[in-house]
Amino acid sequence: MPLPVLNPVGLSSYRSHWGNGGYAACLARSAMVELAGDQGDLGTTEVMAEGAASEVDLLAAAGEQKGRIQPVPAAEPNRLLGLGPARPQGMQQALHQLEVRTHGQGFSRLNALLDQWIATTDIDLGVLHLSCLHTSASLTINENADPRVLHDLAAWMDALVPQDGYGPLNGLGKRVRYAHDDEGDDDMPAHIRTALTSQTLTLSVEHGRLLVGVWQGIYLWEHRVIPHQRRIACHLIGEAKASGR
Repeated sequence: MPLPVLNPVGLSSYRSHWGNGGYAACLARSAMVELAGDQGDLGTTEVMAEGAASEVDLLAAAGEQKGRIQPVPAAEPNRLLGLGPARPQGMQQALHQLEVRTHGQGFSRLNALLDQWIATTDIDLGVLHLSCLHTSASLTINENADPRVLHDLAAWMDALVPQDGYGPLNGLGKRVRYAHDDEGDDDMPAHIRTALTSQTLTLSVEHGRLLVGVWQGIYLWEHRVIPHQRRIACHLIGEAKASGR
């Protein structure tokens, strides 16, 4: 008969789930013994250990056989306790660059694109960090229902950072021009608007989707007049979906 191998890893899982009292009760009912077959295959049986109140008693109830300690898979204690499959141990991560074509100054909503990408990673619970990889566009969270909110926000930014220069109008009705205007009048204003807003966002992910409020839209805010191809780094770190879900 193959040599029994006592599995204390599974037993400690009983203790962590039920506490010391429940742990002793579990010991009193049964002890897990792994049988190492001739070909290295493992089978499972239960050795009744009525009255066993300690790991010492459990060892005696197992027949005092000696053998190597055999760890069990993380899901095994949960199966024994009827808790269903265990969540895989450790963290996973995924890195992606999302490309968005803008139509000039304005807002491009990202919620659906981000959820679609998250679904491909198989990460169920975690944190998503977004970084806009440009100096003339930014990221923001704002109203997603009434488009007038975004219109007013853009008008406010135009008043705060005019494109024809900075400072008050002079006697000729002109402002002091920006020195950096290599790509047009909207060049430097776009950099200033980026500096006043945000290029990064950190969001929660739950059940494989963004955890955001009902009225929260995640937007790429384009500050240049002409259309651009923008890239957003998406770094997701979290726990994968448990098997069977």
